[in-house]
Amino acid sequence: MAVAFVLPAAAQDEGVTLSVEEVVTYEPVGPDTPGRPATPKTSPGSWLTADDYPVEARRDGREGNVSFMLQVGPDGRPIGCTVTESSGSADLDAAACDALMQRARFDPARDDAGKPIASTYRNRIMWKLDTRDLPEPTVIETYLIVGTNGEVEECGVTKAEGGFGPRARMFCETAGQARYVQQRDEDGNPVRMRVTTRVQVTHEVVE
Repeated sequence: MAVAFVLPAAAQDEGVTLSVEEVVTYEPVGPDTPGRPATPKTSPGSWLTADDYPVEARRDGREGNVSFMLQVGPDGRPIGCTVTESSGSADLDAAACDALMQRARFDPARDDAGKPIASTYRNRIMWKLDTRDLPEPTVIETYLIVGTNGEVEECGVTKAEGGFGPRARMFCETAGQARYVQQRDEDGNPVRMRVTTRVQVTHEVVE
């Protein structure tokens, strides 16, 4: 018997995508062939959350797939977790097994007589960082020329790099409608002024 499942969207919070999407196989332990295999009691998507992603792995941008096998006891609880194919990162492997041991629950496999028996459950977890909604680091520099009457005469973008760069000119659309306090020189005469702005946007994982 084989089924497939995928983690729900709730597990894609905070820039992280977690999915369990490979075919699942059930294998009996011992000579008895189960009349009914072990089946998850709860949605497998609830077994992992974005909070399970190891902080250092997130910070380092490490991703990977963890193939695993759970030994499922006659009571439907996992009694062991084995990594059958490593992600290449020990912390991702360990986090997968830790979460599965804590949260995976099954209706146990049963033999032909209906007696609960031990079995195994195999699958694969994909740890993947999803940054599609996070713009890359951005630097925007703009300037305004404000006339003696406090109104904006000119606006320009001198530098626009990164995720928000293409939107930098929107600043001028808004700034052009603003009015500034009239500036005067030492003799009290109104003067024009140049106003420069530099905005830098970065992103980092917070523990």
